[in-house]
Amino acid sequence: NPHVAYIAFYSDVEHGGNACQVRIPCHGHYNLYFSTTPSATPTTPTVNEHPIVESALEVELRRLLADLTFVPQGGHLMFGLRHQYPVDLDTYYPRRDNKAALQAMVAYLKGSDAAILRVCRELGLKISLQLVFEDEVEGYRDEQGRYKPAKLLVACDQVVNLASDSAGDSALFDLLRECYGGKLLTSYEDDKADIDVLWATRLPKFNRLKAMYPAYGNEASLQHTYAHLCLLVDIGEVAKRETASS
Repeated sequence: NPHVAYIAFYSDVEHGGNACQVRIPCHGHYNLYFSTTPSATPTTPTVNEHPIVESALEVELRRLLADLTFVPQGGHLMFGLRHQYPVDLDTYYPRRDNKAALQAMVAYLKGSDAAILRVCRELGLKISLQLVFEDEVEGYRDEQGRYKPAKLLVACDQVVNLASDSAGDSALFDLLRECYGGKLLTSYEDDKADIDVLWATRLPKFNRLKAMYPAYGNEASLQHTYAHLCLLVDIGEVAKRETASS
């Protein structure tokens, strides 16, 4: 018969249980967290859960790197990660620790996300974790007069705590660029994209992070935005691709 061996809840939800007629119900409460102590280091080799996916990805990336027409001057690939990770956008980090706090999460990637990481490292590609923020900005009217909303994407290589920063009269993407070194991924009016990226996978919505921040226009208000955890892969120019012929 169908049964549940165990179940895990987020800590900020109401827990409950129904009467068990056959077996004795047992409820346990514990918190999961990442530790940097030596005892947290795995003592056994990590099992490759996606050997087929990993092999196919490596073959495809090698083919692209060997293609002289593929971003010949160099460029970037972006992978939207598929799993959830404990990145808290409401936790304050001293500004000097923001980047280290995010990049440390590389060691905890899992499943298909870890497979992408292993393949990129095997090919000698430079990778970094990025928080890609959405910024809804004023849209435009098309030729039929229909309003088209505009959404900008900004990539940050560090943890961002918007609750402690004020956007003032500036747009969110300006705040992320000025205070957190954010890179604009989409051009908007006079603002050109800071870097051009090719999206290898889409941005899933189920694991995106919500962040609140104070904004000021005619009056103060509390706004929200969403961020996606992504893996940015740097692709060198053709002449410097050591993995192209390997």
